[in-house]
Amino acid sequence: MTEYGKVIGTEQNYAVVRVARREECAKCGMCGMKKNAANVDFKATNDIGAKEGDSVVISAEKNTVLLSSLLVFLAPLLLLAAEIGICYALNAEEVFILLLCVGTLALWFIILALVDKRISKIRGFCPTIVKIIKNEEKGEVKDEQTD
Repeated sequence: MTEYGKVIGTEQNYAVVRVARREECAKCGMCGMKKNAANVDFKATNDIGAKEGDSVVISAEKNTVLLSSLLVFLAPLLLLAAEIGICYALNAEEVFILLLCVGTLALWFIILALVDKRISKIRGFCPTIVKIIKNEEKGEVKDEQTD
């Protein structure tokens, strides 16, 4: 995933990058963008020294995006399916199954929120600023790093 955005703040070796909503993102909700929001803010690793106000390119590894999708969407579904199967095998009441499923989902997302704080510190899991855009002209993205 590669996105263009603007740095709105920096802290140590991280930057907060504001990315405008694209048409493709309107129905996904993966990044947590609210329905009527025009943009979303990402915390990104800032190894190239982008400063507040810089236009930048941020990138997240494909495997990271896939793993995040699995943790947020697929894992809870599999967890609920297993839970429902076990409860029906034990002849549990439907009301009990419903309450158990709601509780399990709540617990799952609380665990994800706690784990997210630790995972975001692992290199490769946090989006990274890969380029600073020097010219505002489309197509002219220049790398700020010196090799």
